[in-house]
Amino acid sequence: DSLIEGLLQSAFPEGVAHRIRAGEAGIAQVTQEATVLRCHMRGIAPSSSSEDFRRIMGGLRDFSAAVEALTQRHGVETCIWRVDGFVAVAGSPTSADDHVKRAAAMGQEVLVEARRFRGPTGDPLRVGLGLHSGRVMGAALGADRLRYEVWGDGVKMAEAVALGAADGTLLVSPTVQSRLRDEYSFQPQKVREVAGVQMRTFLMADPASGGPA
Repeated sequence: DSLIEGLLQSAFPEGVAHRIRAGEAGIAQVTQEATVLRCHMRGIAPSSSSEDFRRIMGGLRDFSAAVEALTQRHGVETCIWRVDGFVAVAGSPTSADDHVKRAAAMGQEVLVEARRFRGPTGDPLRVGLGLHSGRVMGAALGADRLRYEVWGDGVKMAEAVALGAADGTLLVSPTVQSRLRDEYSFQPQKVREVAGVQMRTFLMADPASGGPA
């Protein structure tokens, strides 16, 4: 029972794990507004050296463990890993009035953790982050191999914002900037196409230094 409980906790958001334990089937939910943090990891190329590969994988395991600890610290319930990074969602499936603040605080700490990672060349992990608040859909998919997935406009826009973020930076959409402008400093960026929409994104500044996050 403890093994099954651990697997549920590690594979699903707490709100979903609770419903699975209760025997609920067809779990799906639409959250009208949640905040999505998308992390793109870059420059991790296959290595011909098995020693380098083991070193890279060891560092990525440490980074992923640090990210998952941050989700706990900031109350960001959903974190799904991709080949090129992760998607984290604050405010879904369990609602939270301060979902924007939670995701932003986590994003800044993710950048700190990425700088601690070192590849075989000694360079830090290259990541670009994007934040957007919007509609998020989530569901437990599959039968024998159940897994949780999220999609929707909120996820799509966070993905597009992150693609425009330079290494080691956190870009936010106008929606997020308007919610946090009294707490953080932002540098407006050039208007560009983001997920088919002309949009001005904002570079979130590190509140400790006033520079880019």
